[in-house]
Amino acid sequence: MEHSSHLEKAIRGALIALILIFFLFPIFWIFLMSFQTNEDILRIPPSLFFTPTLSNYQALITGKLVSAAGTLDIAFMRNLWNSVLLSSVSVVIALILGVPAAYWYKANLRVSGGEFSKELQSEMGITTGRLDTRYQGPDYNRLSEEAEYDPQSNAISSAYTTAINHYLRTELKYGENQTYKPSLYSDAEPLAFQWDLRHQAPGGPPAPASESGTNVMPDLATALKANPKMKVLLAGGRFDLATPYFEGIYEMHHLPVPDSLQANISYHYYEAGHMVYVNEGVLKQFHDDVASFLRSTAAAK
Repeated sequence: MEHSSHLEKAIRGALIALILIFFLFPIFWIFLMSFQTNEDILRIPPSLFFTPTLSNYQALITGKLVSAAGTLDIAFMRNLWNSVLLSSVSVVIALILGVPAAYWYKANLRVSGGEFSKELQSEMGITTGRLDTRYQGPDYNRLSEEAEYDPQSNAISSAYTTAINHYLRTELKYGENQTYKPSLYSDAEPLAFQWDLRHQAPGGPPAPASESGTNVMPDLATALKANPKMKVLLAGGRFDLATPYFEGIYEMHHLPVPDSLQANISYHYYEAGHMVYVNEGVLKQFHDDVASFLRSTAAAK
């Protein structure tokens, strides 16, 4: 029995060794190839005996591989740096915003607002609000690439539609025998409403219409420089994905104006989404800030 046990162990060890050799030998062979020249690599039949060289590793660092066939440009270090940078940034964004790093990496860091709203809580089948991220609702389609609706709009639109209808018809006596349309965007062509986004920036050529909006920052910069006493109030909500919190600050800080004119711009952000009037307390705070801003600009004249 003891002899049989030793034999079984020897057979088992031999089988394990063969399996390891079978799976590890290709890796070992590739490692050996890294120390060979192209001529040695392409030799037929291949040989385990060769004069080792570090030229391949030098080529990875310098970006130039010199061989008998000529010089080959290698962008390994640049590609490696790009991959490390993209991976690192993806992880940092994932830790801050909660969307998986693999998603940012796959999108090459280019994620639209609709995609972000869909992906943020996609594992739970939840769509995050665009106009106010504190609102959420079940996905219409869990396989869609972008959010198919805005839970915030769905939550408050009916109340505001009712309120404006009551005010128009009861208080202003307007709208009798007319149909109130909450949105013209949903109308069928050719009656659907469309913004005319064509715009010519100061000193620039006419710009074609853009689906993403019109950039009027050059206009604001020109106005500030033309009237150095002009004051600007930037207000927004911290939970707004339509005009995100840092976007406004970034744009203002990068206006092409002298640093002295940056003092003309004041900022107020609220515990709100895109519509600060949804919360009555925030609405009052916003009213007071705007009134104070107007009084300060009038006093400075």
